[in-house]
Amino acid sequence: MNCLIWNIRGIGNTNSQVRLHSLVRDHRIKILAILEPMIPLDERFMCRRLGFHRVLSNSSGHIWVFFSEEVQAESVLDHPQFLHVKISAPFLPVEIYCSFVYAKCDYIERRDLWLSLLEVKPPSGPWLVGGDFNVVRSASECLGSAGGRRTPMEEFNSFILESALMDAGFEGSSYTWSNRHIWKRLDRVFVSVNWTDHFDSIRVQHLPRTVSDHCPLLVSAPVFARGPTSFRFQSMWLHHPDFLQTVRLNWNLPCHIQGMAGLFAKLKRLKNHLKWWNRDVFGNIFDNIREAEKGVALAEAECERDPSGFNWDRLANCNDDLARITAMESDFWKQEAACNWLEDGERNTKLFHNLVRKKHVANKIFRIWDDGNCLTSPTLIQQSGACFFESLLTGEPSALAAPDLSYFFHEISDLENISIAATPSLEEVKAVVFSIPRDSVAGPDGFSSAFFQHCWQIVHQDVFRAVLDFFQGTPFPQSFTSTTISLIPKCEGPRAWSDFRPISLCNVTNKIISKLLYSRLRNVVGRLISPNQSGFVPGRLISDNILLAQELTHRLNCKTHGGNVILKLDMAKAYDRVQWSFLLNIMRHLGFSDTVVGMVSRCISACHFSININGTSAGFFKSTRGLRQGDPLSPLLFILGTEYLSRGLDRLFLSRPSLSYNSGCDVRISHLAYADDIVIFANGNIRGIKRIIEFLHHYESCSGQSVNVHKSSIILPPDISPARRSSLLRITGFREEQLPIRYLGAPLYRGHRKCSLFDPLVQSIRKRLEGWETKTFLRVVG
Repeated sequence: MNCLIWNIRGIGNTNSQVRLHSLVRDHRIKILAILEPMIPLDERFMCRRLGFHRVLSNSSGHIWVFFSEEVQAESVLDHPQFLHVKISAPFLPVEIYCSFVYAKCDYIERRDLWLSLLEVKPPSGPWLVGGDFNVVRSASECLGSAGGRRTPMEEFNSFILESALMDAGFEGSSYTWSNRHIWKRLDRVFVSVNWTDHFDSIRVQHLPRTVSDHCPLLVSAPVFARGPTSFRFQSMWLHHPDFLQTVRLNWNLPCHIQGMAGLFAKLKRLKNHLKWWNRDVFGNIFDNIREAEKGVALAEAECERDPSGFNWDRLANCNDDLARITAMESDFWKQEAACNWLEDGERNTKLFHNLVRKKHVANKIFRIWDDGNCLTSPTLIQQSGACFFESLLTGEPSALAAPDLSYFFHEISDLENISIAATPSLEEVKAVVFSIPRDSVAGPDGFSSAFFQHCWQIVHQDVFRAVLDFFQGTPFPQSFTSTTISLIPKCEGPRAWSDFRPISLCNVTNKIISKLLYSRLRNVVGRLISPNQSGFVPGRLISDNILLAQELTHRLNCKTHGGNVILKLDMAKAYDRVQWSFLLNIMRHLGFSDTVVGMVSRCISACHFSININGTSAGFFKSTRGLRQGDPLSPLLFILGTEYLSRGLDRLFLSRPSLSYNSGCDVRISHLAYADDIVIFANGNIRGIKRIIEFLHHYESCSGQSVNVHKSSIILPPDISPARRSSLLRITGFREEQLPIRYLGAPLYRGHRKCSLFDPLVQSIRKRLEGWETKTFLRVVG
């Protein structure tokens, strides 16, 4: 299904008609919606001119919808601001409802639009709502203006939440309308939460603006080829009365391999058995629910015919079976949704189902830009992704500069080293296993922590022997460290692979050992890490950094020689660029023994990766640098590596007091850090800023890290001289940014608090709620 929606004022112009006809031909458009045509509709001429069979128009004449010959369309409601149509066609799996919108410019008049759209919301079946809404959802969807009044945005967002619509996302430009001075995203497409019940996905492309001040929206529902599915342990299996016995019989079969290799062999054997058991014994969960419902209906009929005690007991048993299978279904959808932010005990199956739908809509990659080429073929996209991340995690084979470790001392005692490297007890291993969240996503082997926790009495000896095998010096087998990289978009409409955050899905068997080391290292790391760093250190909070940064930002305009400046650093792919030799060298100079360093080295240097792109695994390679985002040990190791930056900056500021930021008190703070989010507070002295930049270059050369100068920024006081501003921008290479700025998700600003400062936070919550039907999903308590 290819549909084009375009606000093309001036369709009577020959150039506009030629451009529109070429788009229809090139993209094989079956449904065309023209908004704000500004001329009377000549049905026969326009259908012949654009190559369509039929056209519908709303009463105001502001919306025309054209259909090809194979499309059957019926106008359901004609409204001055939208046209609601029921559509069927041979290429559509079901009938769909489409509401094509051209909203009024006045938000008072738009209120009738929101109410009327809620009234026509179909009770079932997929629903697409698209067009020119003449309003944005937040100030971030505007460029060159503040976004306008808050009330229209709030009313628009309230409508989206109440109608349970999901934004279909977009590819291309972030803005759909421009008058050459202001850019806004006024045109968009929404779909109902049940869209993915019938379609693989929804794709919206913002095509280039040519003969109109609005972008054409190209809407399609591409079909993805489904590859073979890999094994995944299902939490719903735990409710089956025969599950534990099935596992016990298979697990206790003879196995002549011990340690980590033995645990892998047993898991592989059990995996094959559970595939058979799921197919032939457990069955399809949805078929099981239907059968249980039939059983309840038959038992109720028997009770009505003969209300004997036997029949009432039978009805009670049938209801118990239905409740148990319904709980299984809820676990299934909760696991599919990877929803770990709701309270335990939540049994809203419909909510989890819709979270899965939302993920399917948001996480598809239809095209990617690589070296200036736009790739649209699924095969080329997979090959490009595998090459990009292999290059990122193997790195350039260049020698690192020698770090200056004169300000690192042996701070770990022999007793602490012995404690970290000591052989763990069975109780310690059990505590680690049960500390891993049950709902965490499984790694490539498919077994989640829920399996190990539920079957602990069966598997505990083999898990314990595998952990002992590692502590005795055995290298990790490939089966333990195989990792799947899942790609999370960092922005709307990602264009390049750098716009995705790679999250590593590690095997639980690997996580157990990593988390065991983490639980021991965290007891000593607190005193090793500088107070400037608040990330992943016990007793330190992210809010501490935010509040302190806000207080320092208030002093930006303080009168002082050179002026105050703030440097906000963006570290390019910080986790993925960690050089193992540099990290292990830091650990040795902090006093960690060779045994502890060797354990860490085995954890980080034996990892093999594949990339999950559109549900298909691509590539398989061994990394030579980087830390896995998703490994429990990685955050702790990362801040140990960045301690070189923290201590180096503190040393630089202590040796040159003129570098200090005027904070208005005796406390001198050189920088604040939360993992790789770093803000430097300094004096604007030209020579001092040069020293800071020189040290950052030194840090890059010896650590392998890279400061992204295109995304890093400098915040200057408003009264700084033009000459000094120009010099600072040239020396740093950073772009200048004005307050307010974002730091750790919160605004840093001067002056009074304004509601608009917190719009990005509100918008992030709205995105999480998007697709919820509040009347159905949310429980009312009290």
